[in-house]
Amino acid sequence: LSPLYTASTGDLIVGRIVSVQSNRWQLSVGSNKLANLMLSSVNLPNGDQRMRNKEDSLAMRSLFKEGDLVSGEVQQISSDGNINMHARSSRYGLLQNGLLTTLPPCLVKRSKSHNFLLDSNTLIDVLLGCNGWCWLQRHVDLENRGVEVITVEEIEGVKKVHAEKECDEEVKEDLVRVKNAIEILKICFRYVNKSTITVVYKKSIELGLTVEQMMTGENILECSAGTREAGAKIM
Repeated sequence: LSPLYTASTGDLIVGRIVSVQSNRWQLSVGSNKLANLMLSSVNLPNGDQRMRNKEDSLAMRSLFKEGDLVSGEVQQISSDGNINMHARSSRYGLLQNGLLTTLPPCLVKRSKSHNFLLDSNTLIDVLLGCNGWCWLQRHVDLENRGVEVITVEEIEGVKKVHAEKECDEEVKEDLVRVKNAIEILKICFRYVNKSTITVVYKKSIELGLTVEQMMTGENILECSAGTREAGAKIM
């Protein structure tokens, strides 16, 4: 099974900016080709809806710069295999103050939701890219804020607070525990989804394991046992 990502239209993916050009960013997404993110395919600051101009092109690094992690959706695949993506939704964009882990794309089944809260107790957001790049961060609530409609400016404000506020030690440990749960699924070659991550995560707590102890041979098998029962094994 190839470790390279083969894109499909509509895929949610995570990528790293490798170059900034006059009207587009190029991203590494684990494929044999770089993905293109056009300036016209991202939200402008404060949600401005207008044609992009020369000033916007000159200020592209104020949005995303080399090395930044960005989430988006595959919009189109050209006849020569180039991947064109967009990040116009408030769900997409710059990823900050979290953890990235990677796995073979074959372990990620395409589903209705690749962006989810692990559970109400853990409060960790998981963005499971179809390209096998998985982003973890503390829960950022963009919906249930006591108002019927949340504006683009409010969303940007919430994301800014998240980016600038350091995670406490409990959240940091939870992030590493979830990351290790995904690593265990990868080692055991199981599908990675909300259910299997939760099984491994909860089993590690039930066994009283520290995040370091999770990754020893016997404990890896113990923590992954529930995923086998759930029929999550691939081969």
